[in-house]
Amino acid sequence: MILQNLVLPQTSDVSGIYVRSETSGCRFPMELRSGESVSFASYFNYFSLSKWKKYTTIEDLTVFLNFEGRSEIQVDRHTLENGKETVNTISSTVSDGGAVLNLRNVPDTGMLSVSVTALSDVRILGGGFRTDAEPLNDIRIGINVCTYRREKDIIDKIEMFNSFLSSSDNAASNAVEMFVTDNGGTLDNSLVSKNVHIIPNRNLGGSGGFTRGMMEITDSKRFTHILMNDDDASFDPESVYRTRSFLSFLKKEYEKAHIGGAMLMSETPNIVYESGALYSHRGRTLRSAKRGLNLSDTADCLRFDEEEEIDSFGWWYHVMPITYITEEGYPLPLFIKHDDIEYNLRKRSPMITLNGISVWHDTFNRKLPVSNHYSYYYARNYLVVGCTTHELKRCDVTWMIKNAMFEAVCLRYEHAEMMLKGVGHFLKGPEFVFDQCLDGMIRPVPVDIENIDDLREKAEFTDSDTLRKRHYFSRMFTLNGMLLRPKRNIETGTDNMESSDFYRAGKVLYNTGDGKGFIVERSIGRTFSALARSIRLWFKALFLFGRLKRRYRRSLKKYSSEENWRSIFGQGTEDASNHESR
Repeated sequence: MILQNLVLPQTSDVSGIYVRSETSGCRFPMELRSGESVSFASYFNYFSLSKWKKYTTIEDLTVFLNFEGRSEIQVDRHTLENGKETVNTISSTVSDGGAVLNLRNVPDTGMLSVSVTALSDVRILGGGFRTDAEPLNDIRIGINVCTYRREKDIIDKIEMFNSFLSSSDNAASNAVEMFVTDNGGTLDNSLVSKNVHIIPNRNLGGSGGFTRGMMEITDSKRFTHILMNDDDASFDPESVYRTRSFLSFLKKEYEKAHIGGAMLMSETPNIVYESGALYSHRGRTLRSAKRGLNLSDTADCLRFDEEEEIDSFGWWYHVMPITYITEEGYPLPLFIKHDDIEYNLRKRSPMITLNGISVWHDTFNRKLPVSNHYSYYYARNYLVVGCTTHELKRCDVTWMIKNAMFEAVCLRYEHAEMMLKGVGHFLKGPEFVFDQCLDGMIRPVPVDIENIDDLREKAEFTDSDTLRKRHYFSRMFTLNGMLLRPKRNIETGTDNMESSDFYRAGKVLYNTGDGKGFIVERSIGRTFSALARSIRLWFKALFLFGRLKRRYRRSLKKYSSEENWRSIFGQGTEDASNHESR
């Protein structure tokens, strides 16, 4: 069985994480002139001895290459020693028209790579790593996609998936299906095929859409695993193939393991945003693993392969066994934000990442500044998850309220109001929060996004770092200069979290980084309104906290149950049948 294929990119802008070549070709067949060489020592084409040896039953390993012409083939082992890359050749051969290298007694750590040097004009047709061993597990994967009015993204994803099926071996193509839950009711039934299913659904948010897909996949009784995949997260089809082959040889002691795909940034497609995360025992934040690694750098690829403690995967690419659902129930009806975190943390399972299993996705700081309803769900659901995991403390509620006040200090009043609204709704209890999923999304406050150059004409703006830093206590007692006359207007990025930069600012031009932006203006009235509301919520939380935390914990089983979700979906049966009849 082929464990992983050598793959090339669809576009040249990501070639650095696929191949290192003297040629410009980025698809098979790849043509080399005599004397030219190509190395597959890259994120997508390394073979991780560390992961395959630890988690699977693989013993024998073979490198195969299909090519025309005469070439020298070399297999290298890459390791990190004292932070520096070390490369050792473990096998090589010269061959005409193809090569097979049987690797025996390979070490248990490090990463393998293949390189080709042309001794004549050569056409490389493909290759990869395979084993003669029979798969230990019969793996069948249901890909679970939730979407809301992103027709183009879904059509592109389905076309990619169909292309993958047509190019895969029969075993793989018959063992993978895609289920798309259509929360917006906008997808055409012409997209449906033997391996692609469209599920009409009410707009119950990501948690409702993903749960509907999970239920359909589980009910079919055809699958061993579910792959959770965001509609706007694109991935190389090899990720799915590699996931299935890895699970096919998974050792018995790891049969309950979850596989997570790294999120690479769409804006900078060779940079890691996250490859798994660790939920803080302080109950405050997730610490993203591998953030900032540059996968076009071979040493960073080796750092990516190093394991660290993680307990959460984002639903941009998260594979879990069906048994996890039968044992733990379904996600909570949180609509969006933190539903994946809460679901991951119910039961601590082995979490595995592997090079080449990943997606490209826009970073979240692009949408947060202008989609202020995310602030509501972030505040509310963060507190809910803290309760269901036993991690939340009174000081964490205070911390969230302080975060809302920070938004007001940065003149982002809509975000402050949304966060305080989220805290207030959390304090109303689990019945209010979980039943709210039926009401649809909280309406965001519109933000006027305009061309950044046009906005710069409306006032004189200086860089935020030109403001002189003030002593913490002087800023605190003047509400960061709010009680003093404004001194200047500033321009800054939407990810600026330095409150001193906003000291005595009258207007702030937020640059969203895509040639656009928006202006906010200070308001003493809105600032004091946020402050007064924060104080009221703090006192309310002080008295309700202990009892409220127990109520959320006790409600977990009820609201994540199959019965509760079937009741929720049943309320949308008429809407779904209308969609199917169109």
